Amino acid sequence: MPPFSRALTLLSLALVVSAQSPRPRQVPRNSPARIRRMNPEQRQSLLERLPPDRRKQAADRLDRLESLSPEERRQLDRRWEHFRQMSPENRAQARSLFREFNALPDDRREALLPEFEKLRSLPPAGRASHLAGLKKKFSAQELLLLKRYSDLASTPQD
Repeated sequence: MPPFSRALTLLSLALVVSAQSPRPRQVPRNSPARIRRMNPEQRQSLLERLPPDRRKQAADRLDRLESLSPEERRQLDRRWEHFRQMSPENRAQARSLFREFNALPDDRREALLPEFEKLRSLPPAGRASHLAGLKKKFSAQELLLLKRYSDLASTPQD
């Protein structure tokens, strides 16, 4: 997978995970496009409101966001908007899915990333057959993550 595609995928996953909450809430207003429009003082103010451990993570994410190409930014904006349009239940499922994904060892996440991209690019009818062909390549847990992702990607938006 090309480095820019990998970075975009990881960043979109990180944005979904960063929106985690133990209770339902509205989607944060800090969309990637909104954050990019902030001036340095506004960004610093946003960071200062965070606990120190989260501040470092957020600063790193902002740096990665700034390093994206215009096309990668457009893709990220489309993905963020798709996430925003999901029902609260589907957003909760997406958060859960990506928390589990992030808990996997690095090498397994690397192996799964291209499959997420492939599933995203396939029409719903092609996803099931693609998943069936992956049984020898991935563990049962990994296959379940891919299946849940496929199901979530097939769910119509509200």
